[in-house]
Amino acid sequence: RSLMTNKSNEPLLTIREVAQKFNIKESRLRWEVFHRRIPVYKIGSSIRLRASEVEHWIQSSNRGAH
Repeated sequence: RSLMTNKSNEPLLTIREVAQKFNIKESRLRWEVFHRRIPVYKIGSSIRLRASEVEHWIQSSNRGAH
């Protein structure tokens, strides 16, 4: 698990960690990141995400599907 944190002390996770946590394909997450639908944090050449922001994206996506 990633130990890097942001200002809110929420862990910053890799795409793989987020995919496993939320049962989402890594390719889907990468597509959403590429299209700037999920906020990301770049650390060098690595991309990290906040679980809370991914949860918000999931909730927003589900509302739009109804």
